[in-house]
Amino acid sequence: MHYNLAVLAEAQGKLATAVSEYQAFRPHGSPDEQLVVDQRIDELGRRRARIAGAYKRQLGYGAGVLTFGLGGLGGGVAMIVIHVQRKEAYEEAQAWNETHMNGPVMDAKKPSGGLIAGGYWVGLFGFIMTGVGVGLLVQAVKSKRKLDSIAVGKARLQWAGGAGVRLRF
Repeated sequence: MHYNLAVLAEAQGKLATAVSEYQAFRPHGSPDEQLVVDQRIDELGRRRARIAGAYKRQLGYGAGVLTFGLGGLGGGVAMIVIHVQRKEAYEEAQAWNETHMNGPVMDAKKPSGGLIAGGYWVGLFGFIMTGVGVGLLVQAVKSKRKLDSIAVGKARLQWAGGAGVRLRF
């Protein structure tokens, strides 16, 4: 019975359930059946390890790209804020110089538009990278969900008569 439940769980894509049912069946099977069960458990374990590796890799890439993107957004905003501060300081110096013609002169350099353009492009790049990072993290979450529910590919579940089912590859 456990073997049939394991085959059914494997066909439904429930990896953890299939492994536990195979392990429950193993002591009750013949030596040949135990060999088949060991092979199935080994294959399912390798699939689980492959998915877990992809999950960890996607999680690392996603977190790195998200951090890089948020840094770009912060850099773009900082460039725009610095430009605005320099522009305000220049306007304040111009107003001071106009009102105090005979007094001390405030030096101020007129800000160029380079910080605005740079802030725009760095911010846009950061926004795009943040979106990519979020997308990678979403894929990592989907991979994590597959760790306990894995599809076996082009497997077919067939009725074997009675209470038995058979999985054909």
